[in-house]
Amino acid sequence: MSVTSRCIPRLTSDRELYSSMEIPAGKGNRNEVTCTWIGTAGLCISDSVTGILVDPYVSRFSIGAVALRRPLIPDLALVREWSQRLGGVSIRAVIVSHSHFDHAADAPYFTRETGALLVGSESTLNIGRGAGLEEKRMRLAEPGRMMKFGYFSVEFIESLHGPFLFGRVPYSGDIREPLMPPGTATDYRVGTVFSLRVRHRAGTLLHHGSAGFINGMYDRITTDVILMG
Repeated sequence: MSVTSRCIPRLTSDRELYSSMEIPAGKGNRNEVTCTWIGTAGLCISDSVTGILVDPYVSRFSIGAVALRRPLIPDLALVREWSQRLGGVSIRAVIVSHSHFDHAADAPYFTRETGALLVGSESTLNIGRGAGLEEKRMRLAEPGRMMKFGYFSVEFIESLHGPFLFGRVPYSGDIREPLMPPGTATDYRVGTVFSLRVRHRAGTLLHHGSAGFINGMYDRITTDVILMG
């Protein structure tokens, strides 16, 4: 599998300082896959024709806002700017591997900006519903399910979130009702956790978005590239 990687730094007042870190993408073709890291767990996987966003999160809520359970207000201007910077391909899906705020809070707004589908667990879809997305703009992901976007096929493999303090998963449980923004960090419950096996004519890529795992989950699974969240 031919994979080209790019890193786009966060947009800040020190933009010139980081400009040298950006690696320009090649022209690309349908037999080459480009992975662009957009910070935190966010990725854009593209073959120059079709793009898939995984866990796009650019609002970067402060530690204080998270710890003190303050309302987390997505930065829509940043979402719009990043969507434009990732232009050149048709973003077909915004896929969320689990529903914590640093994976899912910006996802409905990237969905709206790009005209894509929001794809994830029922918890993720309730984030989308709270943000005002129509049902036709969302798709439910389930363990073992395969979805096709352009030349990409995405298989959803059930996984677990890694433990944090005292061996516990933060913000465990599901989001059972539409989450009306702005929510607090505790409102963004983890929901179902997925790893993603992305297949393309160029090869296969495995995205493991959290440090947890289920014994045997990768038995008989092969891949060319592994991306660890």
